[in-house]
Amino acid sequence: MRRAVPLSLLWLATGLSFAAGCASTEQGSIVEGFYTFGAEVEVLQPCLSEQVYWLYGEGEKRRRLRAAHASLTTTPYQKVYVRVRARPGEKATQGFPADYDGTMVLEEILEVRAPGLGDCRARGTS
Repeated sequence: MRRAVPLSLLWLATGLSFAAGCASTEQGSIVEGFYTFGAEVEVLQPCLSEQVYWLYGEGEKRRRLRAAHASLTTTPYQKVYVRVRARPGEKATQGFPADYDGTMVLEEILEVRAPGLGDCRARGTS
């Protein structure tokens, strides 16, 4: 039996996905933004958002993302542009992840590259 979802919740979910630079799918959302990695920092800042999320995920996927980051940067904490499939995680209450706006769980890496001038602006952002 399917439950009806109130229209107000659908509008809220659509608005939140848009505001976070996401395209919603059944497996998660496609998130475009900037990934930063360094000692005790592994975060994702979506396009169209000032919020920054700690990034969790299965070990091999995160190792691949970290390796791509290392190949594109010369020092820790530099940003790289990413398109990933991710879903919201639990809000952390302890440690470094608790210092951020929330958490996201990495499901799939779609693109990782050096940042460019047109990143995020193609969608009407500044």
